[in-house]
Order: sequence, then C-alpha cells, then structure tokens
Amino acid sequence: MATKLLRSDLIETLGAFGDRGVIDEAFRRFEESRKGQADLSPDLRRAVTEVVGRYSSTAIYDELHQSAQQAPLLEAKQDFYHALEVALDPDLAKRTLQLAITMSPAESKAAFSAVAVAGEHAELAWLFTKNHLDDLHAQHDEKLWSDLLPKIAEGFNSSGYADELVQLARAQGSVDSLSKAKAAADQLHFRAKLKDHLLPDVDDWVLKKLDGRVQAAVSEH
Repeated sequence: MATKLLRSDLIETLGAFGDRGVIDEAFRRFEESRKGQADLSPDLRRAVTEVVGRYSSTAIYDELHQSAQQAPLLEAKQDFYHALEVALDPDLAKRTLQLAITMSPAESKAAFSAVAVAGEHAELAWLFTKNHLDDLHAQHDEKLWSDLLPKIAEGFNSSGYADELVQLARAQGSVDSLSKAKAAADQLHFRAKLKDHLLPDVDDWVLKKLDGRVQAAVSEH
C-alpha cells in the first residue's frame, strides 16, 4: 500500500514539475481508459487525472467533466472533479469556479482551494469570489470568512490579502463575519511570517543538496 501511495505521489510531483515522460504517459492512460481499451487503476486514477487535468485543453477538460458526471463511484467522481480544479489554463479555471458555486459547501471550498493553490490561480479565484460574494455567502454562510477566503489566500505568498479579507468582512456589516475574518487573517499573517522565516533556510538546504549531487556526479566522470 505504501509503495502504491509513493508511486502516486511521485507521478503527481513529476507531473507538476513538467516531466514530459510522465505527462505523456498520463495522457496515454487517460485516453485508453476513455476509449475502453484499458481500465484506469483506482490506485493511480487520482494521480493520472490530476496530471491530465493540469495540462488539459478545452476538449480534454470536457472529457474529464463528462467522466466526473458519469462516474458511478463517489471516489472516482471526486478524482475527476479534482482534475478540473487544477487546470493551468485560466479560462478553464474560470469554468471550474462557475461549477463550484453549484456544489455543496464542502465541495465548493475544496474546489476554490485547489484552483487557487494547485491550479496556481489564487488571484483569479480571489477576484471571482469578490464578484460573487452574495452567492457565496448564501452558500457558505459565515464559513465564507473563516474557511473559504482564507483557503484561497493560501495561494498567495504575502499576507496583504489577509488585510483585504478583514476589509471585505467589515463592509458586509456583520459582527460575526468580521470576528471570523480577523481570526483567519491572524492565521494568514502568522503563516506568512513563518514562511518568510523558514524559506531562506529551506533554499540553503536545497542548494547544498544540489551542490553535493553535482560534486558527486563530477567525481564519477
């Protein structure tokens, strides 16, 4: 089981970093599955569809959406919808955000978070949310301030959006909304400071590891 999980994680990681071989193999397996030529193993389905979704065209996005709608099992349905959420194409990300408004609150939060972080569209998700505050507040109630917007803000590298979160909540006129937004903003400020504190050390560690591997490679030749 551990080996299968590691394999899946490796596919997702290499795919995210643009490994051409992994991307091509993921698309091949997805197309074979769609044509009924081979089954897509449940152990690899999420990893394969995530890579396919990340680099999907409009046609592939539509195929993934159709697969999500037709999937008989909840786990498969969730995997296909997640694939839609990580698309790098901003036009496809906008389509996913429109879909998210129609989902359950839990599914919607996961969708917005994935678009913002894994899909690298935090700014797009933030602007979309600001333009649909009424719809989203009706969908999420006070969790819009304590859960949804902070999840989107995790896609940013600065804490500036934490202050905007508080300003948005204050404009809504709800004491409870403002209280939840301030608590969430404090967490975002803390994470930003922690990230600023730790990142230089992480960068140094990575550079040292890479330098060691380069030296080892040179000594072998």
